[in-house]
Amino acid sequence: MAEFMQLKNALIQKSHHHTSTLNTQPEDHKVEDEKDERKKRQRRDKIERIPKRGITNPTSSLPEEFQREIAKRSGVSPKTSTRMIIQKRLEKTDLNKNHGRISIPCSQVETFEFLTDEEMTCLRKEETITVRLIHKPKKKMKNGMDMPLIETPIGLRQWNLHKSMGDPEKVNPQYVLRTGWNKVVLEDGFVRGDFVQIWAFRDAQDNLSMALVKVDEQEDAETLT
Repeated sequence: MAEFMQLKNALIQKSHHHTSTLNTQPEDHKVEDEKDERKKRQRRDKIERIPKRGITNPTSSLPEEFQREIAKRSGVSPKTSTRMIIQKRLEKTDLNKNHGRISIPCSQVETFEFLTDEEMTCLRKEETITVRLIHKPKKKMKNGMDMPLIETPIGLRQWNLHKSMGDPEKVNPQYVLRTGWNKVVLEDGFVRGDFVQIWAFRDAQDNLSMALVKVDEQEDAETLT
Protein backbone atom coordinates (compact mmCIF):
# COMPACT_ATOMS: atom_id res chain seq x y z
CA MET A 1 0.00 0.00 0.00
CA ALA A 2 2.86 2.40 0.85
CA GLU A 3 4.53 1.67 -2.46
CA PHE A 4 1.27 2.43 -4.32
CA MET A 5 0.92 5.79 -2.55
CA GLN A 6 4.54 6.74 -3.37
CA LEU A 7 3.99 5.91 -7.04
CA LYS A 8 0.75 7.93 -7.08
CA ASN A 9 2.45 10.97 -5.52
CA ALA A 10 5.30 10.75 -8.02
CA LEU A 11 2.86 10.73 -10.95
CA ILE A 12 0.98 13.74 -9.54
CA GLN A 13 4.24 15.73 -9.11
CA LYS A 14 5.33 14.86 -12.67
CA SER A 15 1.95 16.01 -14.01
CA HIS A 16 2.20 19.31 -12.14
CA HIS A 17 5.73 19.91 -13.47
CA HIS A 18 4.61 19.21 -17.06
CA THR A 19 1.65 21.60 -16.70
CA SER A 20 3.91 24.30 -15.26
CA THR A 21 6.33 23.91 -18.17
CA LEU A 22 3.53 24.25 -20.71
CA ASN A 23 2.25 27.37 -18.98
CA THR A 24 5.65 29.08 -19.06
CA GLN A 25 6.44 28.32 -22.72
CA PRO A 26 4.19 31.03 -24.20
CA GLU A 27 5.79 33.62 -21.90
CA ASP A 28 9.26 32.50 -23.04
CA HIS A 29 8.27 32.81 -26.69
CA LYS A 30 6.78 36.24 -26.02
CA VAL A 31 10.03 37.46 -24.48
CA GLU A 32 12.05 36.12 -27.43
CA ASP A 33 9.70 37.75 -29.94
CA GLU A 34 10.03 41.08 -28.14
CA LYS A 35 13.83 40.78 -28.22
CA ASP A 36 13.80 40.02 -31.97
CA GLU A 37 11.51 42.97 -32.70
CA ARG A 38 13.70 45.27 -30.60
CA LYS A 39 16.79 44.18 -32.56
CA LYS A 40 15.02 44.81 -35.88
CA ARG A 41 14.03 48.30 -34.78
CA GLN A 42 17.60 49.02 -33.73
CA ARG A 43 18.89 47.94 -37.15
CA ARG A 44 16.29 50.04 -38.98
CA ASP A 45 17.09 53.10 -36.86
CA LYS A 46 20.86 52.66 -36.95
CA ILE A 47 21.44 55.20 -39.69
CA GLU A 48 19.22 57.81 -38.02
CA ARG A 49 21.11 57.89 -34.76
CA ILE A 50 23.49 60.80 -34.30
CA PRO A 51 26.71 59.74 -32.56
CA LYS A 52 27.66 61.75 -29.49
CA ARG A 53 31.34 61.80 -30.34
CA GLY A 54 32.89 64.68 -32.24
CA ILE A 55 35.55 67.34 -32.01
CA THR A 56 35.35 70.25 -29.61
CA ASN A 57 36.14 72.99 -32.12
CA PRO A 58 34.60 72.16 -35.53
CA THR A 59 37.07 74.32 -37.46
CA SER A 60 40.24 73.52 -35.50
CA SER A 61 41.55 71.25 -38.27
CA LEU A 62 40.05 73.16 -41.23
CA PRO A 63 42.80 75.15 -43.01
CA GLU A 64 42.27 78.90 -43.32
CA GLU A 65 42.19 78.66 -47.11
CA PHE A 66 39.16 76.37 -46.87
CA GLN A 67 37.55 78.56 -44.22
CA ARG A 68 37.80 81.61 -46.48
CA GLU A 69 36.37 79.74 -49.46
CA ILE A 70 33.48 78.33 -47.42
CA ALA A 71 32.70 81.77 -45.96
CA LYS A 72 32.65 83.23 -49.48
CA ARG A 73 30.31 80.51 -50.76
CA SER A 74 27.97 80.33 -47.78
CA GLY A 75 27.99 83.97 -46.71
CA VAL A 76 28.39 82.99 -43.05
CA SER A 77 31.21 82.00 -40.73
CA PRO A 78 32.53 78.43 -41.16
CA LYS A 79 32.29 78.05 -37.39
CA THR A 80 28.50 78.01 -37.65
CA SER A 81 28.01 76.58 -41.14
CA THR A 82 30.55 73.74 -41.35
CA ARG A 83 30.20 70.22 -39.96
CA MET A 84 32.71 67.41 -39.90
CA ILE A 85 31.34 64.31 -41.62
CA ILE A 86 34.25 61.90 -41.26
CA GLN A 87 37.99 61.68 -40.92
CA LYS A 88 39.63 58.54 -42.24
CA ARG A 89 42.75 57.02 -43.71
CA LEU A 90 42.45 56.26 -47.41
CA GLU A 91 42.36 52.54 -48.14
CA LYS A 92 43.25 50.60 -51.26
CA THR A 93 39.60 50.35 -52.29
CA ASP A 94 39.17 54.14 -51.98
CA LEU A 95 41.83 54.62 -54.66
CA ASN A 96 40.89 51.77 -56.99
CA LYS A 97 39.95 53.24 -60.39
CA ASN A 98 37.55 50.38 -61.08
CA HIS A 99 35.66 51.06 -57.86
CA GLY A 100 35.74 54.81 -58.43
CA ARG A 101 34.48 55.84 -55.01
CA ILE A 102 35.40 56.69 -51.43
CA SER A 103 33.40 54.99 -48.72
CA ILE A 104 31.92 56.79 -45.71
CA PRO A 105 30.64 54.10 -43.28
CA CYS A 106 27.59 55.42 -41.40
CA SER A 107 28.99 53.93 -38.20
CA GLN A 108 31.92 56.38 -38.48
CA VAL A 109 29.97 59.50 -39.45
CA GLU A 110 30.41 62.27 -36.88
CA THR A 111 26.90 63.68 -37.39
CA PHE A 112 24.01 63.29 -39.84
CA GLU A 113 22.84 66.87 -39.27
CA PHE A 114 24.46 67.98 -42.53
CA LEU A 115 21.56 66.34 -44.41
CA THR A 116 18.03 67.67 -44.74
CA ASP A 117 15.07 65.31 -44.28
CA GLU A 118 14.49 65.37 -48.03
CA GLU A 119 18.12 64.47 -48.76
CA MET A 120 18.03 61.69 -46.18
CA THR A 121 14.94 60.24 -47.88
CA CYS A 122 16.61 60.39 -51.31
CA LEU A 123 19.67 58.57 -49.99
CA ARG A 124 17.55 55.86 -48.35
CA LYS A 125 16.00 55.27 -51.77
CA GLU A 126 19.57 54.90 -53.11
CA GLU A 127 19.20 57.98 -55.28
CA THR A 128 22.22 60.12 -56.12
CA ILE A 129 22.67 63.68 -54.83
CA THR A 130 25.09 65.89 -56.75
CA VAL A 131 27.42 67.72 -54.39
CA ARG A 132 29.96 70.46 -55.08
CA LEU A 133 33.27 69.31 -53.61
CA ILE A 134 36.07 71.79 -53.04
CA HIS A 135 39.56 70.37 -52.71
CA LYS A 136 43.26 71.22 -53.04
CA PRO A 137 45.11 70.01 -56.16
CA LYS A 138 48.67 68.81 -55.66
CA LYS A 139 50.02 70.38 -58.84
CA LYS A 140 51.95 73.66 -58.49
CA MET A 141 51.57 76.73 -60.66
CA LYS A 142 54.39 77.80 -63.01
CA ASN A 143 55.73 80.25 -60.43
CA GLY A 144 55.95 77.46 -57.86
CA MET A 145 52.99 78.66 -55.82
CA ASP A 146 50.21 76.34 -54.70
CA MET A 147 47.20 75.97 -56.94
CA PRO A 148 44.00 77.56 -55.57
CA LEU A 149 41.13 75.38 -54.38
CA ILE A 150 39.08 73.87 -57.17
CA GLU A 151 35.52 72.53 -57.37
CA THR A 152 34.47 69.13 -58.68
CA PRO A 153 30.84 67.98 -58.93
CA ILE A 154 30.56 64.59 -57.26
CA GLY A 155 27.76 62.10 -56.62
CA LEU A 156 26.73 61.22 -53.06
CA ARG A 157 24.84 57.96 -52.64
CA GLN A 158 23.92 55.41 -49.96
CA TRP A 159 24.78 51.74 -50.28
CA ASN A 160 23.21 49.10 -48.05
CA LEU A 161 25.69 46.25 -47.88
CA HIS A 162 24.24 42.99 -46.59
CA LYS A 163 26.29 41.41 -43.83
CA SER A 164 24.61 38.02 -44.22
CA MET A 165 22.90 36.54 -47.26
CA GLY A 166 20.70 34.51 -44.93
CA ASP A 167 19.38 37.56 -43.06
CA PRO A 168 18.39 40.53 -45.26
CA GLU A 169 17.75 42.59 -42.10
CA LYS A 170 21.47 42.68 -41.34
CA VAL A 171 22.87 45.56 -43.39
CA ASN A 172 25.91 47.78 -43.17
CA PRO A 173 24.81 51.20 -44.53
CA GLN A 174 27.44 53.51 -45.90
CA TYR A 175 27.61 56.64 -48.00
CA VAL A 176 29.88 56.83 -51.02
CA LEU A 177 31.21 59.70 -53.13
CA ARG A 178 31.28 58.31 -56.65
CA THR A 179 30.96 60.26 -59.90
CA GLY A 180 34.02 62.46 -60.21
CA TRP A 181 36.01 60.73 -57.46
CA ASN A 182 38.72 59.32 -59.76
CA LYS A 183 39.34 62.85 -61.04
CA VAL A 184 39.75 64.13 -57.48
CA VAL A 185 42.23 61.35 -56.63
CA LEU A 186 44.32 62.19 -59.70
CA GLU A 187 44.31 65.96 -59.14
CA ASP A 188 45.04 65.78 -55.40
CA GLY A 189 47.69 63.09 -55.78
CA PHE A 190 46.23 60.87 -53.08
CA VAL A 191 48.03 57.67 -52.09
CA ARG A 192 47.10 54.83 -49.80
CA GLY A 193 47.44 55.81 -46.16
CA ASP A 194 46.72 59.53 -46.63
CA PHE A 195 44.61 60.92 -43.79
CA VAL A 196 41.67 63.03 -44.98
CA GLN A 197 38.69 64.88 -43.58
CA ILE A 198 35.37 65.49 -45.29
CA TRP A 199 33.38 68.53 -44.19
CA ALA A 200 29.86 69.60 -45.17
CA PHE A 201 28.42 73.09 -45.57
CA ARG A 202 25.61 74.90 -47.37
CA ASP A 203 26.18 77.48 -50.07
CA ALA A 204 24.18 80.72 -50.32
CA GLN A 205 21.42 78.85 -52.20
CA ASP A 206 21.29 76.18 -49.45
CA ASN A 207 22.80 73.52 -51.73
CA LEU A 208 24.79 70.77 -50.03
CA SER A 209 28.51 71.25 -50.58
CA MET A 210 31.59 69.51 -49.19
CA ALA A 211 35.25 70.16 -48.55
CA LEU A 212 37.92 67.47 -48.81
CA VAL A 213 41.00 68.21 -46.73
CA LYS A 214 44.23 66.24 -46.67
CA VAL A 215 45.62 66.39 -43.15
CA ASP A 216 49.34 67.03 -42.82
CA GLU A 217 49.98 64.78 -39.85
CA GLN A 218 53.56 66.01 -39.44
CA GLU A 219 52.39 69.63 -39.09
CA ASP A 220 49.72 68.57 -36.60
CA ALA A 221 52.31 66.72 -34.54
CA GLU A 222 54.62 69.78 -34.51
CA THR A 223 51.71 71.99 -33.42
CA LEU A 224 51.01 69.76 -30.43
CA THR A 225 54.66 69.70 -29.26
